[in-house]
Amino acid sequence: MKRVLGFAAGFVALAGAVVAQSPGQGGSAPAFTLPTDSRTAIELPADVRSFFRYEMRGHLEQLDTLLARLSEGDFKAAAAFARDGLAVMGKHPPGAPHPGQFMPSEFRAMGQVMHQAAAEVAKTADAASQPPSSADWQAVMGAVSKLTATCAGCHGMFRIK
Repeated sequence: MKRVLGFAAGFVALAGAVVAQSPGQGGSAPAFTLPTDSRTAIELPADVRSFFRYEMRGHLEQLDTLLARLSEGDFKAAAAFARDGLAVMGKHPPGAPHPGQFMPSEFRAMGQVMHQAAAEVAKTADAASQPPSSADWQAVMGAVSKLTATCAGCHGMFRIK
């Protein structure tokens, strides 16, 4: 416990030093101001919001695992993982909320595009030779880029309240 508290105290001291040295704190540089958040706010009931954020963290973990399989050059495992993970839509545990019923149609449409992009990653990775050629790598990484672009597009357009 002392070790954890010591680490926390050291971290707080370091963070304080960083803030004290940040531009805009008494220097000639202007203070940083975040731009206005123009994303569409989606208001969800507390239990649905918690579950939805849990799902989004799960998608990020799945994306990380997909990238790990690809980095190992195991396109067949990556394809299976994408097909059984990110490409699956609407598969919720029994009793879990269904956030889609609270989402605007544009959000649901973007979600469908993300799941379809994951299915395309699976299809492209499945078609790759063993070992993957440079053309296979380009095709798969192009499909992954389209997948992550859908993630970035949705996160750039919507926020949860």
